[in-house]
Amino acid sequence: MASGDTKTSLKDAYPSAKRLSLQEEEKGEVEDYCTPGPFELERLFWKGSPQYTHVNEVWPRLHIGDEWGAVAQPKPWAPEGVNVGKILVHCAMGRSRSATLVLAYLMIHKNMTVVDAIQQVAKNRCVLPNRGFLKQLRELDKQLAKQRRQAGPGDSELGR
Repeated sequence: MASGDTKTSLKDAYPSAKRLSLQEEEKGEVEDYCTPGPFELERLFWKGSPQYTHVNEVWPRLHIGDEWGAVAQPKPWAPEGVNVGKILVHCAMGRSRSATLVLAYLMIHKNMTVVDAIQQVAKNRCVLPNRGFLKQLRELDKQLAKQRRQAGPGDSELGR
């Protein structure tokens, strides 16, 4: 499956993972968002992930890596000259713990659903949070979806 086809096919395959977007809210066409189950979330990671490397940029200036990528010279993720602000989140393998932190960051600070965050990270890095972390991400997704519904379309403070 081509990476460009991923979003459309996932939306069709997982109707419970409908995207809650601000544009839909502004149009008054809000569809109820329902957090996918753990098995559905795991399947999102199985869709054509990139080849494993030590460090990958998954969001502008935000990288996920393994322990080798954190200590190796030269550091491909490290700031060059005065180009500061690059961040590396790493753990032993760079697949579960660090990925979970980055997914949670995208959900909270970039106003993404768990599905959107997974799709964003999986485009650039092969990750698979363990089931305990997936459970926590699901709970966070439910809390954020509830806050978004309560805040309404006029509240731009949420998730920023």
